[in-house]
Amino acid sequence: MKFRWGATDTVMRHFWRVRDGLLRLARSPIPENLPYRYPWMAAWLSLLPGGGQLYNHQYKKAGLFILAYGALAAISILTLTKPYSNLILGTFILFVLYSYNDGLATAIRINGQLWSLRNSLAAFSYLLFAIGLFLAFGQFFFSPLFKFVHIAQDVLAPEIRKGDRLIVDCVTYWLRKPRQGEVVYYNPGSYKIERKGGVLSDVYLIRERHSMERIMGIPGDRVERKDGIFYVNGKPIDKSFYPLVTDQIAENFSFDPLPEARYLVLITHHSHEPGFMGFGGTSPRLNAPGIIVYGWKEACLVEKKQIIGRVLFVYNPPTHRKFLLPKLVSVGQ
Repeated sequence: MKFRWGATDTVMRHFWRVRDGLLRLARSPIPENLPYRYPWMAAWLSLLPGGGQLYNHQYKKAGLFILAYGALAAISILTLTKPYSNLILGTFILFVLYSYNDGLATAIRINGQLWSLRNSLAAFSYLLFAIGLFLAFGQFFFSPLFKFVHIAQDVLAPEIRKGDRLIVDCVTYWLRKPRQGEVVYYNPGSYKIERKGGVLSDVYLIRERHSMERIMGIPGDRVERKDGIFYVNGKPIDKSFYPLVTDQIAENFSFDPLPEARYLVLITHHSHEPGFMGFGGTSPRLNAPGIIVYGWKEACLVEKKQIIGRVLFVYNPPTHRKFLLPKLVSVGQ
């Protein structure tokens, strides 16, 4: 009886043929008669799609790496908010590390030198050390380049939730002034909350080290809230420009006009922890009944030096990933 390949067998044969071709392409022969290749240049160029392979004159392999890089990048973007996205991103990172090692090892072999697993481990250690040094320098230097912020409380929910991890850009405001609608990470001013009760009153001094909120106005603006609706220079604004928290402040107030060199960052929340002068436990909300707030307006007028940076992105957990940049809409409606 003569055996016949079915449709499934034909597909599988093509699959193995393509796989073998890709493996041969990935093991491209070392180019000969090339001038000296600088190994670390090849390695760093390999962090770009096919860069190190092009530098090493492995053009077919470079094309393969560019396709793989593009496919993994596209899959990572399309699955960015899925629960399994960190696994996809991890695969992408492993591929980039493989490309980095391939570019370095190939350059060394082109130069007629030997390359071993031990050398690969040393190269990865060097790369990870460089990345760690950059992250430490960028976040903890006297003038940080960026910040990674972990949210420990739910005071900004639902826009930003407990457990979220965010990236703060600290460079942009070196180059330009803050703009309305941007969420900033900053050092707020202090104010007091007094809660009347019997003979004695509870007084809370609210002085938080860091906080984040949206810029409601820039110097010269007139900002007001009427019956819960925000207006800037007499025009209602899109809700994407509203503060992150709106239910803990008064329904009606105004700032007219904002002083020179002061930005309006409304203090809409605090940690609700006991204040330094509190005698009655947890500090109340800003719009709690029967309280008097002192210095709140002054604390909302922020100087540029109080702003650490603008909040760019919630990068973890995957299901809550999103940009926090203002939408491209007109401020006035």
